[in-house]
Amino acid sequence: SSSMKGQISIIPSTSVSQGERDSSSDSDELEFFDCKEPTHQRDIVYPPFLDQQANDLQLKYIATRIPTTWQAVALHLGFMKYEIDQFEANHCHDVVRQAFEMLSAWKRRHAKDATNEKLRDALRESDQQSAWDSYEDCFDPYMNTLV
Repeated sequence: SSSMKGQISIIPSTSVSQGERDSSSDSDELEFFDCKEPTHQRDIVYPPFLDQQANDLQLKYIATRIPTTWQAVALHLGFMKYEIDQFEANHCHDVVRQAFEMLSAWKRRHAKDATNEKLRDALRESDQQSAWDSYEDCFDPYMNTLV
C-alpha cells in the first residue's frame, strides 16, 4: 500500500547489453560500472529517500545551491551563531565551503538522525524550497535511478 509510512521503494535495475556499450572508450578504469550481460535481473532496494542520510557528494550539491543563505539553514539545523561565525572564519573567502562544512558538521553531530527529511525541513524553513527540489530531482532514486 502506498500509504504505508516507511515503505521501501523497489526500482527495477537497468542493464546495458554488449551492443549498447560506448565503444569510444577503451578505458578499463570504469569497467566496475559496466552492467553488461547480467546473468539475471536484480532489483535495487532503497530505503525511503527522506529516511536516508545524505552522503558527501549530496551535501556538496546542497552547498552549491545555498551559498548566500546557508547561515539561515544552519540556524534551522540547530547551530548557534558562534558556530556559524566559526564556519565563516575557517573559510572566509569560500561561501560554498562554509556551507559544506556546516552541513558536514550537522551530519557528524546528528549521525543517523541527520536525514534528508530534516534537511528538507530546514531548507523549507529557510525559504530554500528550490534547493530542495533540485536536490530531490537529482538524487532521489525513486525519481532518478541513475544515482
